[in-house]
Amino acid sequence: MFYLTTIATGWVLHLRRWLQRCGGWRSVIVIGLLLLCCLLLTPEELLARAGGGGGYGGGGGGGFGGGGGGGFGGGGGFSGGRGGGGNADPRVMLIVFAIMITIAIYQSYQQSRQNHIANTIRRAHQRQSQRLRDEAIQQIQQGDPAFDLDAFSKRSESAFVQIQEAWTQQDMTPVRAFISDGIFERFQLQLAMQQAQGLRNVMQQIQVLDVSLSAAIATEQFDTLHLRIQASALDYQIYVKNGQIVPGTQRVEQFVEFWSFHRRHGAPTRTRGGSIEGRCPSCGSPLNIVDKVQCDACSAWVNSAEHDWVLAEITQESEWNLPGDDQSTPGVATLRAQDPDFSLQHLEDRTSVMFWRLRAAEFYRELGYAEPVLADDATQLRERVQQTLNEQNYFHEPAVGLVDLLRVEHGKPLDRAFVKIRWSGTRHKGDPNGRNSVRATKRIYTEVFVLGRKSGVTTGTRQTFSTASCGNCGGPLGVTRDANCQYCGASLTTGTHDWVLLDVVPFSRQFQATADQMQLGYEQAHPLVALAAAGHTPHADRSLDLGLIAQMLLADGALSAKELAAFKQLAKRQGLSEREAGLLLSSAAEQGLNLPQPTNPAEARQLLEQIIYAVSLDGRLTRGEQRLLRRYAQQHGFSNYDVNLLLKSIRQRLYEEAKA
Repeated sequence: MFYLTTIATGWVLHLRRWLQRCGGWRSVIVIGLLLLCCLLLTPEELLARAGGGGGYGGGGGGGFGGGGGGGFGGGGGFSGGRGGGGNADPRVMLIVFAIMITIAIYQSYQQSRQNHIANTIRRAHQRQSQRLRDEAIQQIQQGDPAFDLDAFSKRSESAFVQIQEAWTQQDMTPVRAFISDGIFERFQLQLAMQQAQGLRNVMQQIQVLDVSLSAAIATEQFDTLHLRIQASALDYQIYVKNGQIVPGTQRVEQFVEFWSFHRRHGAPTRTRGGSIEGRCPSCGSPLNIVDKVQCDACSAWVNSAEHDWVLAEITQESEWNLPGDDQSTPGVATLRAQDPDFSLQHLEDRTSVMFWRLRAAEFYRELGYAEPVLADDATQLRERVQQTLNEQNYFHEPAVGLVDLLRVEHGKPLDRAFVKIRWSGTRHKGDPNGRNSVRATKRIYTEVFVLGRKSGVTTGTRQTFSTASCGNCGGPLGVTRDANCQYCGASLTTGTHDWVLLDVVPFSRQFQATADQMQLGYEQAHPLVALAAAGHTPHADRSLDLGLIAQMLLADGALSAKELAAFKQLAKRQGLSEREAGLLLSSAAEQGLNLPQPTNPAEARQLLEQIIYAVSLDGRLTRGEQRLLRRYAQQHGFSNYDVNLLLKSIRQRLYEEAKA
C-alpha cells in the first residue's frame, strides 16, 4: 500500500508539472480519456496485477474466485480472502489514484488559467502602451519630419553624461541651456549643501546601459518624451580639503531614472545640433550662458522649449507612473480655453522652484530666497517660514519624489492650482556650516502647494521652463525681500505675470478623491481622452498607497517576518527598491508619514482597488501579498471574502478589456 501510494504521488507530481506546461482544457480532456481507458478497457489484467499473489481476490487456492471454493463470490471472492499477496482492495487504490490525478488536473488547470489571464492582461497593456507611443511619435513627426527617436536617444545619453560630470564638478552652468529652472534650482541647493559640509559627490565610470521610450505624448502645444535610462557608476564622497574618500561611501551603483523632455510642437530638429551640443537651437551660434538662459547672438530663450528639447523632470523609478492626458486633469481644459499656451509642465516646474526656494530659505536662514515666489497675502505661510528660520531648523539632503497637479479652480480675482508634492529629508537644527544636530530621522512628507494667478493672465511662450525668472522680462529671481523685479520693476508677488505660492497644507485623501472624481467625470464626457489615458490609474501614487498601508499595519503592531517580506515584495513590484521600502516602513513606525488614513469603507476600498489594479497589470499577487492586504482590509471592516471578490472582479475586468 505504502509503495503504491509513493508511486502514485510521484506520478501525480510529474503529471502536475506536465499539465502546468501544457495548460488549458486540452490537458483535462487528454487525461480524462486516459483515466476512462484505465477504468473500462482492461480491469481484469490491471486488478490482477494490483492485487498480487496470482488470484483476483487472493487466497490459497487457484480458482478465478479464489479461496477453497470455486464461484465468483465463494470463499475468497471479490472482497474475500486475505491470502496470497496484498492486503488492499485494488479497486479502492485505483479510485484513490484517480481522485489524486483529478485534483492535480483541477489545480493545474486553475494555475494555468490564472497564468493565462495574467499574461493576457500584461500583453494587452504592453500592446496598448506601444500603440499609444507609436501614435505619439507619428504626431511628433508630422510637425517635425526630421525627428528620429534613435538619434534623440543618443542625444539624451550625451545629456545624461554631461549632467553627471557637471554634478561631480559642482557647477551646473555647462548644462544650464537644456535644463528647466526647476531642475537647476534643485541642483544648486543640493550642491550648496554639499559644499557647506566640505564634501563633493563624485560620479565616475559612468555607463549608460539602456535608453528606452516609456511614454510619448503629443499635443497642440507640446511634445513630451519620457525616457527610461538605466545606468551604472562608481559613486563616492570626498573631503574637499584633502581630496580623500569619505569612508564607507564608495560603491558601484546601478540605477534607473525616468527623464522627461519637452519641446514646442512643430519645432524642427536641427541637423547641426542644439542646446545639448552647446549651440543655440534657434540660430546655431555657440552658447555662453551667464545670468539669463538667452543666446547672445539672436536673443532666443534657449531653455524655453520653443526651439529644442528641455529636460524638465527627473523621476526615480519608484515614483514613476504612466502619465495620462493632461486635458483630463480637473480644470485644465477650462483654463486652456482662455490660456492656450498653458502648460502642465510649466506649472509643475514652477512648483518645484517654490519648493526649493523654501528649502533654501531654511538652509541659508534668509527669507529673501522664498520671498520672490510668495504671494502678497500669504501671511500665515510667511509667518511659519520665519518661525522655522528663527528656530534654526532646516532639512538635510531633501529630495523630491513626485510633483503632480491635482486640479485647477477658477475664480475671481485668482485662479488656484493644487499641486501634490512628496519629498523626503532629515530635519536638522543649528548652523549648516558649523555646529548642528539631527532632530529627527529621515522621513517622507506629502504636502499640497496652493498656487494662485490672476484670472485672465496668459502664459508667455518663453515662460514654459523659465520658472525662476520674472514673468514680465525674464530676468532671474534674486535673493531679495523686494516684491518687485530688480530688472524691470514688475510685481513678482501679486500673480499678475505668473503663479505665486499662497499656502502649503498637509495632503488629505479628500484632495485626491475630489480630483479623481472630477477626472472620471471628464473622461466619461470625452471618450477619446479616456482612450488616450487607458492603462493609467487617475493620479496613481504607488508610494503613497504603500505608505498608507505601512502606517496602518504598524499602528496595529509590528510586522512579522513573513509580513515584512511580503511588504518588500509588494513594494518591489511597485518599483520601489528595498532601501525605499525600508524608508517607508521606518517613517511609518515613527509616525513620520503623517498620511491621512481612509475615513470610510469607500475610501479604503478605493485604495485596495488601486494597489490591486497596479499590480495586476504586471502579474498576480502572491499569497503573502494577499495576506498583507487582507490584514489591512480587516482593519476597515472587510472580510476575506470581500477581498477575494475584489481581486477576482478586478482581474476579470482587466481580462475582458484585454480580450476586447
